[in-house]
Amino acid sequence: MKDSSTNVKDSILLALQEEKESGLTRTIKVAKFLSAVSIPVVGLLWFSFRGELNLFWLVALVVWLGIAIFAAVSYWKPQPRIEVPGFWTSWMYAKLLTLFLLISAIQLLICPHLAMIEPSPYFSIAIFEPLQTAFMTWGGMAACMFFCGLSFSALATLAALVLMRRATKGSRSPVLFKIAGLAILAQLPIVILQISDPHLRSYFLLWLLGSFIGVLSIASLLSILFKKVSSALSQI
Repeated sequence: MKDSSTNVKDSILLALQEEKESGLTRTIKVAKFLSAVSIPVVGLLWFSFRGELNLFWLVALVVWLGIAIFAAVSYWKPQPRIEVPGFWTSWMYAKLLTLFLLISAIQLLICPHLAMIEPSPYFSIAIFEPLQTAFMTWGGMAACMFFCGLSFSALATLAALVLMRRATKGSRSPVLFKIAGLAILAQLPIVILQISDPHLRSYFLLWLLGSFIGVLSIASLLSILFKKVSSALSQI
């Protein structure tokens, strides 16, 4: 309990020090954060799909970078940086949004068909192709889009919230809906690429619905699970 109180005090003191920082210092922090997140992602996508890039890719990239800037600014906003079960600060949401942004970019490498492009001849991750084939046999493109959105978003949420499990414990419904909203926001660039294709345009709402259900269901399950495990451990 003493260590927890010390951490809270240290976090508050650090937040007060950050309040006194100049705008230039904070801008440099944001720029470093943004560079560390965006340069590897943009570089890998350009290397993998450089033959497919067009105006819609440019728009999607600008949107992705805009969301990344929002995450970076939220991350470095002066605030106590502590992880308290069930309590989320903008710092925590920024970390989660950054994870979702990275995973959404990886999603295009795993399943480029989400944007109706062929797998890259330079670099691709084809481990989910048998699963995608199964989805197609269940109900064609409609089933594939729904279950791809469901499965990829569920896996992304599982990975992200396990990494942030301390804050996930006991999270209430408003927080879970915010988590789902962040996951969808991070995938907005993929939505832009889907809408740009006439064939995918009629299916992207199914993908969006699957994504929302996947995120919300996993977030709810993990919140309950982490709370029960924590309660069980406290009784040992």
